[in-house]
This record gives sequence, C-alpha cells and structure tokens, in this order.
Amino acid sequence: MTVKLIFDIYNSGRSPPSKNIDPSNLNEQTPIPSTIKYLDLIIDKPTSLHFIPSSVEYLTLSSYNHPTFPKEIPPTVKCLSMPYFNHPISIDSIPRTLKALVLDSHNHPIIKNSIPESIKVLHLLSYTHDFEESSIPDSVKVLFLCDNFNLLEYGESIPSSIKIFK
Repeated sequence: MTVKLIFDIYNSGRSPPSKNIDPSNLNEQTPIPSTIKYLDLIIDKPTSLHFIPSSVEYLTLSSYNHPTFPKEIPPTVKCLSMPYFNHPISIDSIPRTLKALVLDSHNHPIIKNSIPESIKVLHLLSYTHDFEESSIPDSVKVLFLCDNFNLLEYGESIPSSIKIFK
C-alpha cells in the first residue's frame, strides 16, 4: 500500500505534494498531518483505515477493487471516491455519514437500501443497468451516469428527486 497525501491546494492549479509512507509503521508514526482535508490512498486490498485523521473530508481509494467495501472510514469523510471499485454493494456497507459517492467503474445492479439516505451526489460513470424501484434514495439530488446509460429504456426508474442529471 502506498499513501499519497494531497494537501489543501486542490484547485490551485499546482501539483499537490505527495509523500509515500510505509504502512507497517503507521502505528509508530504520525505521517498524515491532522489538518489535511484531501487524501488519496493507493490500496488494492482491505486494510485498516484507522490512521486517517479526523480532518479528512475527501477520501479517494485509488486502486481499491476488493469485494468487501472498505471499513473504518472516519465519519468526517463526506466524499468517498473509488475509481476502480466494481463489485456488488451490500446493504449497510456504505457509511451513513457520506454525502457524495464516486464509483467510476461500478457496473453491478444497485439493490434497494444499499445506497444510504445521506448520499446527495452519486457518480456511476460505468453503470448500464436499470435501477430497481427505490434503489436510489430520494436524498440523491445529483446523479452522474455514463454516456452508454440507456435513458430511453431505464429513464423511468430514475427518482424524481434528481435535480441535476448528467
């Protein structure tokens, strides 16, 4: 696992500084500044996320594509991005503290109650399935789908709560 730190220069146009950290020493070190808001973890298997400071609001798990949804995501994280996650999502696996969920590669049917009511923004850029009734909670106001999503065939299953659809 490599940990890449992204500091608060998200929109500054400059490349963010990064630091590689040996995860075996995370218990003895304090490698992640307690003021960091954006964090990109390059992990490819389940691992404890206990070392993430409570200041982190935007978490990206860059390489994560394991059938088990990651656990121990701090409640301060409001936006979770997992670009390569492509497995079914089980009920109660997504933290109920998240406001935005980005799953660029996810292409499995979404079952009812697998997306928590806390989610307001949902990115499913590879999604090509119909939505089961109530699989997308009414709390979702912004929905991003891929260009290949068949709006004519599946459009009626998109909740009326969606205010922005792309």
